[in-house]
Amino acid sequence: MTAAHPLGQTRYRRWRQRGFTLLELLVVVFIIGLMSGYVVLSLDPGGARGGVDQESKRLYGLMRLAAQEAILQGQEVGVLIYHDRYEFVFAGLDKWEPPAEDSVLRARQLSSGWRLELTQEGQVVPPLKPQPKKEAEEGEEPEPLAPQIIFFSSGEITAFELRIYSDSGAATESVKGEESGNLEISSRASRA
Repeated sequence: MTAAHPLGQTRYRRWRQRGFTLLELLVVVFIIGLMSGYVVLSLDPGGARGGVDQESKRLYGLMRLAAQEAILQGQEVGVLIYHDRYEFVFAGLDKWEPPAEDSVLRARQLSSGWRLELTQEGQVVPPLKPQPKKEAEEGEEPEPLAPQIIFFSSGEITAFELRIYSDSGAATESVKGEESGNLEISSRASRA
């Protein structure tokens, strides 16, 4: 014997076949969209935090490579720090020379909106200014710039803190170097 459904057999079938209304579906889709938006914003992919993190890791990796090159080649490697870029140079017989064009330690330009700030011995070091290119007919080469950071062939380096920050001040990271040759990355949530 089958028990009768409290709503009645016909009424129960109509209610069961009805499903969700369009309005109910739109509300669910809206809620899912809001929640996914909050998740994306909290992760900040490729935003200020992601950009400064990627840039500082690249700088850190290149500086570690420069330190190793200095030891392996028995030749000092320097770093020229500008406001929005940095260049590696190698000690020549009488001046600092840029690496080969295809070198991993080539000059690097920061993405738009990113800046560098170098501190040594507790003092902010003014960034270098690009030298104007002289005309070929003058025959004089510009005075070579001296690097602010030097990786010595002994494994030591000049102590420094190189801060990478966004113009908006939303994110900051630093690559620090100690005289002993130790390098590390430190993070701060916002520009000091």
